[in-house]
Amino acid sequence: MRPIPNSVMSANNRRESGKSHLLYFVLLTVVLS
Repeated sequence: MRPIPNSVMSANNRRESGKSHLLYFVLLTVVLS
């Protein structure tokens, strides 16, 4: 994965922050368990 510019990241987060954060949280939970 190549680094993503901050502007693109923030725009993406604004559009689907809930989905992304939930996915990340689930991923973390799976990795840690």
